[in-house]
Formats: sequence, structure tokens, C-alpha cells
Amino acid sequence: MVVSANGPFALPPDADSQQLAVPAINPPTAALVLSEYVNLKPGDWVVQNSANSGVGRWVIAFAKARGLKRLALFGTKFTMQGRSYRDVFARKDIAVVVPDAADQDYIHEKYMSELVAGVFLPETRAGLLAVVDRLAQQANVDGVILGGTELPLILRDPAHDGIPLLNTTRIHCEAAVERMLS
Repeated sequence: MVVSANGPFALPPDADSQQLAVPAINPPTAALVLSEYVNLKPGDWVVQNSANSGVGRWVIAFAKARGLKRLALFGTKFTMQGRSYRDVFARKDIAVVVPDAADQDYIHEKYMSELVAGVFLPETRAGLLAVVDRLAQQANVDGVILGGTELPLILRDPAHDGIPLLNTTRIHCEAAVERMLS
């Protein structure tokens, strides 16, 4: 095999070798699991959670650097109701708070019926920010994890009324670029 000298790049010496292996091993592992162990039918959904991945770790580092200790979590119901984010962040002394059942229903319904379809309505944005306001007031959150790639497309500002909106995709990409350039 011949590889162009312009293709490879040096990896940081302190990089976690298991995390470095993830991009190479995850796609074929997922393909094997989905083709050999799961009976998927047309229209079935496959959900991937990033809480325990490099994305989650970068969001934790971002939150800690800013002194954030109680983060709300927005995403699909699967994401909000799962333990992944709460458990991973708790190990780093950051509490993850989820909206109440009615707000989870609202966020999930808008996420799946509008945001995934590329529909971004001002009233949906206002409704999501109202959930942020309630959580800030009732649960004393000091930040919101936007736990889905479509959420930052409607909640574009870095903060709402002083509450940081943590765009997980942006945080991960900026951290990766920073690490590559350091």
C-alpha cells in the first residue's frame, strides 16, 4: 500500500489510544451488529448516543472550564430519558437535569416532526427557550446540553438570558481542531 505523505498527520503523544481507535473500529462494528444481530426492517430507527464518547468528554471539559455544575439536557426522548449523560457527567461532578415529562414530550415531538425534517419555526424556538427558562428558574440549571445535531440549528445563539447553550457538535469539532493544531 502506498500512502501520500500529505495524508497522515502526527497524533498528540498524550492521546488516549482507545479513543484514537474509535473512528476506525466503530463503523464496521456498527455495520456488523446491525446486519448480523438485529432484524431491521425498512423504516426502523437506529439511535446513537454520544454521552460516553469523545463528544461527551469534550462537553464535560468545556462545562468544567466555565464552572458549569447543573446542565439541562435537550434531545430525543431516548437521549433525555437514558442514563448515559447523567452517569458520565456525574462522574465528573456535573449534574444533568432533564425536563419534566410534558417538556420532554414537547422537545421530542418538535425534534422528530420539525427539526429532523429541516423545519425551524419561530414558535418552536420560543417554546424551547421557554423550557430553558423554566429549568433555569425551577431546577437552577446553569447551562443546556444541546444533545442532538438539529438543536443548534434552531437554538443558534451561544446563550439565552445568560444560560449557555452547549452545541455539542461545535464543541467537539473545535476541540478536535485545537488538538490537531497544538
